[in-house]
Amino acid sequence: ECRNGETCYAATNCDKPLLELVSDMLVTLNGPDKPMAAQDGDIFSGTLMDILKEVAEQEGIALDGLDLGDQEIQGRRQLEQRRLERFSMGFYDDHYLFSRPAMTISNITQRKLPSGSSALDVSVVITGDYRPPPYIDLNVIAEDSINRQGEKVVSSLRERGSRSGRDFFDRVDSIEAVAK
Repeated sequence: ECRNGETCYAATNCDKPLLELVSDMLVTLNGPDKPMAAQDGDIFSGTLMDILKEVAEQEGIALDGLDLGDQEIQGRRQLEQRRLERFSMGFYDDHYLFSRPAMTISNITQRKLPSGSSALDVSVVITGDYRPPPYIDLNVIAEDSINRQGEKVVSSLRERGSRSGRDFFDRVDSIEAVAK
């Protein structure tokens, strides 16, 4: 930080004010059929924070916290409806979310959910500080980080859960994040 009257060096923008960044996300864990217990929530938030910190530091963002909100179980029908809505709006990307057997309809490839599948939606609020320029969107960074590293996130959750003697994350097949 430059103090008042000092010269800013190396394009640090220390003469610019810090901006508070807030990302309000809906993170979906595919597989679980019940909400997380407090201990599982701690593992979940710690894992997400570690994954996001890697990317945030590269972008010059200092993450302050990650808070878990409401949890809601979604059944197969709700998941299928959500997937179809996202697909029709152009938000569907094959490397995100459903890594299930594909079925082809006409010339469009879609993912088919297994019968009996469920998911847990978790509200997550991520906060941090950043000194622009350039101006960045924490929603985009968080969503992209979680979705692109989905397999890594799931394997980290399983590993941390196992080390803690928790089996909740053994049921997690995949993860997806969407800004609210």
